[in-house]
This record gives sequence, C-alpha cells and structure tokens, in this order.
Amino acid sequence: MGSNNSISGVSFIKKIGFFFSVFFVCFFLTATLSSLLLSRFGSSHSVVLTQIVLQNVLSFAVPAMLVAAFIARKPLDYLALSKSPKWMHVLFVILVYVVSVPAMNMIVQLNESITLPDSFAALEKLLRMYEEAAKALTNQLISGQTLMGVICLMLVLGCLTGFGEEIFFRGMLTRIFLDKPMNKHLAIWLGAIVFSFMHFQFFGFVPRVLMGALFGYMLVWSGSLWVPIIAHAINNSVVVLSTYALERGYLSQSLDVYGTTQCMPWLAIVSVAATVALIKYRKFFF
Repeated sequence: MGSNNSISGVSFIKKIGFFFSVFFVCFFLTATLSSLLLSRFGSSHSVVLTQIVLQNVLSFAVPAMLVAAFIARKPLDYLALSKSPKWMHVLFVILVYVVSVPAMNMIVQLNESITLPDSFAALEKLLRMYEEAAKALTNQLISGQTLMGVICLMLVLGCLTGFGEEIFFRGMLTRIFLDKPMNKHLAIWLGAIVFSFMHFQFFGFVPRVLMGALFGYMLVWSGSLWVPIIAHAINNSVVVLSTYALERGYLSQSLDVYGTTQCMPWLAIVSVAATVALIKYRKFFF
C-alpha cells in the first residue's frame, strides 16, 4: 500500500473512536429512513433494494469517506482508491474465486452444522431463526427475477455492496489498524473478524472471516482497494446470476453444493490445494 499520509497527531484511539462514532450516527439515520420507507410503502422488492442502497451508501461509504477527509491529507490515497487495478490483479481475483468455490462450500457446510451445548439451546434457536430470516430475504430479492431485474440486483448486491463494504472494512478499518502501526497479518485478520461479526450471522461466521481476510490481503498485495471491491462484487454477483440460471434451467444444480457432502466432496481438497498454490505464487500476478 501507499505511504502513510495521515495528519500527524491523530492517534489510533482518536481515529477508531471518530470512525465508529460517525458510523453509529449514519447507521441510526439509515435505520430511521429504512423504517419510514417500510411503514409508508411496506416490504416490497423496491423498498428492500432501497434499504440496501441506503445501508451501503449512508452506513458504510459515507463514514469511511468522511473520516478519511478529516484524518488524511489525501483521502483517496488513504482509502487506496486512487490506484487503479492491473489486469493481472483482476485475473488473480477471478482465478482465486473459481478454484476456491468448492472449498468455501465445504467450510460453509461445516460452519452451518455447528451445534451449541444444550445450555445454549435457546440462543442457538434464536441465531438460526435470524439466519433463516436473512436467507429468506435474500431469496425474496433474487428469486423470480427477469434478466433486467438480475442486472439491477448485480449492480446493487454486487457492485454497490462490494464498494460500500470494502471501503468501510478494508479501505478504512483495516487501514486504521495498519496505521497503529500493527503487524499487517493481525490488522487484516482483525478487520476480517469485525467484517464477519457485523453481518450478525453466526452460522456463516468462519467462511466470511476467511473471505474478509483474503480481501484484506488483496488490498495489501495490490495497494488498490479496487481489487477487493472487484472480488467482493464478483462473489455477490455470481450468487445472483447462478440463482437466475438455476431457475431458468441453465444450471442443473446450485453452485453451492459442489465440494460438499452432497456433491463431489473430494473437490474441496483439490480446491484448497489450488487456492493455496495460487496464493503462494501470487507474485506472478502482483
């Protein structure tokens, strides 16, 4: 990443405190606007999409940009937005995504199969209800879409969400950790843990941490936030596109079963090996 251009005298505590203070104010505004939309128009498809747009713009992008403007001489440099990605970076993103899908599917399945001790049965039930509600909302958004609807969803759930979450969690949060100064690996994994935790989906916690960490390393390796933004957008967009393709009969089965116990579990092992190999020889791309 580029050289530190933080304004001198702004400590780690001040940065992180200011950042989350702005976030909570923006989050409150987002929640208020979302509630007003819901009470006025109901939970229609367009309202849910608008809520997602508000979340990504007002809750995530605005706090990161606003704080960067206050604590850095060159905000776009600080957020690593001024450096364009190279084609080899994008190729790496695509290759890693393709080869890691079966491994990630297996990790998702293992995480979902976790059961809490009997003494936490009520908590587990609550967590699973929340998880199912999140899945139902996603299915409500994606299922039964026309081609134009799918393109719209890819722009919102893929591109906009990729931009909003990456500028917040990698562009700002991970960068603040790196400014501590903190060991880059610790900074990346801390950012990934916060990223996963703030999705509030316990039974998807581990794969989201791994994904967040990979996005963090992509930022450090390339020095450009656009690389993890592209990776995030591809990941989300493929979910939308594959659901559409499955409903229309273009796919015989969902992509998220490959590598699991349901379909060719040996693919998960091959996937892990291929992903590790790509990461090990990343210098060819970076």
